[in-house]
Amino acid sequence: MKILLSWLLDYIDCSFSDIDIHKIIHLFNIRTAEIESYERISIPFTSWHVGKIESVSDKKIKFYCPEKDETVELPFRTDAVIGKWYLATLENGSWRWILISDLDNQREGIMPSVYVEEKDQKGGWRLGLLELDYVFDVDNKSINHRPDLWGHYGIAREISAFLNKPLKSLDSVLHHHPIIESGQVSKENSKNGLSVSIEDLEHCSRFAALRCDKVKHQDSSIAMAVRLILVGGKPINAVVDLTNYVMFDVGHPMHVFDANSFPEHELIVRKAKNLETLTLLDGQIAKLQQTDLVIANKAQAVSLAGIMGGLSSGYQEKTEKIVLEAAGFDPAVIRKAAQRLKLRSEASMRFEKDLDPMQNITVLQRFLYLAKQIGVLPIDSQFPIVSVGKVIEPKKSIVSHDFIQARLGMSIDSEFVIQSLKKLDFHVVYNQAKKEYEVTVPTYRATKDINIAEDIVEEVIRSFGFENIIPKSPLKSMVPFDMQPVLNVRKIKEHLAYGMHMHELREYMMYDASFVSKLAVDLIPAVHVKSPLSENWTMLVTSLIPHLIKAVVNNSPEHDHLRFFELNRTWSKHLDRMSEHKVLAGIIFDKKVVDFYSCKAELENLFDIFGISVMYQKPKNSIPAWYDAHQVAELVYKDKVIGTAGIASHAWLAKVIDGQAFIFELDGEFLEQLKPAQVKFAAWSKYQDVSYDISLFVPFKVTSHDLSQAIKAAHKNIENVQLVDFFEKPEWQEHRAITVRYTMSDHEKTMTKQDLDEIVSAVTSALKEYHVEVR
Repeated sequence: MKILLSWLLDYIDCSFSDIDIHKIIHLFNIRTAEIESYERISIPFTSWHVGKIESVSDKKIKFYCPEKDETVELPFRTDAVIGKWYLATLENGSWRWILISDLDNQREGIMPSVYVEEKDQKGGWRLGLLELDYVFDVDNKSINHRPDLWGHYGIAREISAFLNKPLKSLDSVLHHHPIIESGQVSKENSKNGLSVSIEDLEHCSRFAALRCDKVKHQDSSIAMAVRLILVGGKPINAVVDLTNYVMFDVGHPMHVFDANSFPEHELIVRKAKNLETLTLLDGQIAKLQQTDLVIANKAQAVSLAGIMGGLSSGYQEKTEKIVLEAAGFDPAVIRKAAQRLKLRSEASMRFEKDLDPMQNITVLQRFLYLAKQIGVLPIDSQFPIVSVGKVIEPKKSIVSHDFIQARLGMSIDSEFVIQSLKKLDFHVVYNQAKKEYEVTVPTYRATKDINIAEDIVEEVIRSFGFENIIPKSPLKSMVPFDMQPVLNVRKIKEHLAYGMHMHELREYMMYDASFVSKLAVDLIPAVHVKSPLSENWTMLVTSLIPHLIKAVVNNSPEHDHLRFFELNRTWSKHLDRMSEHKVLAGIIFDKKVVDFYSCKAELENLFDIFGISVMYQKPKNSIPAWYDAHQVAELVYKDKVIGTAGIASHAWLAKVIDGQAFIFELDGEFLEQLKPAQVKFAAWSKYQDVSYDISLFVPFKVTSHDLSQAIKAAHKNIENVQLVDFFEKPEWQEHRAITVRYTMSDHEKTMTKQDLDEIVSAVTSALKEYHVEVR
């Protein structure tokens, strides 16, 4: 966004010669926003001349210059009108027209016809025009949160505060025209001349309009045209220029209609009808949607609100009556419509920033003040400004002096706080007893910028100057903490990477919808994101297995055997409650065969690192669809299920790839927090141990793990229990034969036959509760 220095000085009480341009740029950059660049503008107004066209031919135009009192010839131009005044210059002995590139070398075009009073035609028009000026280019991205900075007055307010120069009141350059305010509708009568109604108060909070039955058509003012070009605008004629000038001046767009566009003097702000069409000022035919906002008469839309006016309702040279409007529109509605229609205008850029709706009247009053100066409107209009919509009250915030000092990290005087905020147009009342400030935030800072106490503190600190804060190194309290989780994660990753030759993944924490759609993944417990980055990433993952499968699919063209693991978080919901889990998942894939027991043995090595024994049992809970129902097990440690492992379902895996896979998902938090048992040295017994094999006939429901635990607990001298063999026959139905070997040892003496018989008897007694038959 371009800002003109001389325009700023209209509102800052200091002279051009007192300004240090480098100081302004430095202070603005460190305290407000970023000035990307600046340009020194030199305009040779003394070599410019105004003149009237006397005749037009196919090749030449006769141009009378009063200042030189001579008629000269200039090249033909398509917009030449006999009797109108234009700008030209004598250059290298020949005359040429003044071009827009004379002011802005990045743009093409020719200066339009201009209005010059008779007394100024011999050079008086140059009074007040500066031949030297500066244009700042403010980075738009750095002021997205500051709607008040999208005009010269807002920038001037900031600079005046930092330079400690008085800011001229905006009130002094407004024409205080009569105002009629009401809620949502203001009906036409002889007093107000208009009927104004807002049908969609949610997306148009305020709307102001003024009917003017007498308008004087006038060409562009030279001074106004020059300023508009220097800040990126385009002069057209005095009335249209005024609307653009006001927008660049106070930062709030406005629009002028031909009053004949409202034959019944009724303005309606409403949602567009689906597929309603509107021919815009640039000739484009816009196909509207029901989400768009329009300004309409009773019959049809005449303007796309906040973006661009309609061609049929625009101000023309023959227009005798006009309607002026200014409003507060919902930024999201304006942004979406502008993006869809590819119509991002100076107006839409500002409305997207959530402008202060309470400026709607100020904008029209500023227009009237300027219109009076150049004489295009009779200010004694018989109609008042009609304003409808919500009244937005300024926000109030209580901030303590101690709170400000704590955030600043330094002591600061209360008077400085008060004056700093007042310079930025905040109203401040200081309670000396409580050492608190009651700060009233102006509405133009409350729409998007100032919401919490810290925002008030930021304003004070900006005025104090970030460069004046004494830098101090932060103090960090070194508190001992448990390193075990960190070490556990390191052990896990090292074993999986080097011991099991697996590659680590670190995937995005949302499901890839395009890939997951190919799988039969249950997405019911998935958590949906309110504002997804794209349509493909809308749900948080409930399992890491789809990530691993996707990695296998992506890498399978070049590899027959693949191994991946991922330690990450998953999310799920039950009813309205969301839960988060840390999960360790892995996959061992082969295009031919994967053996369950080989993979199981590899995985058990991970548990051996922590010194824990994990039991594999038939799943008691429902298992995910990607497991083979006949080759899957729950992993249990001390009666706690810590994960699931098994062969991937062939039917499920075949949806995306041919091959076999062993997959597992473990409780990552359990493994991370696990404290390995202390390993202590224990001397071997000096006496010979004895092994004893026992053959048992047991029901299917009794596992070898159950038997081993029961045998080991039967007597203190039993040190080791091993499964030797098992055998099944169809005629045994739900029973099997199991052979178990247990080792007995005594550290105090050599065991006698009586000792051994006592242990065997204890084992037999312990097994009775499992209804086994000792054979």
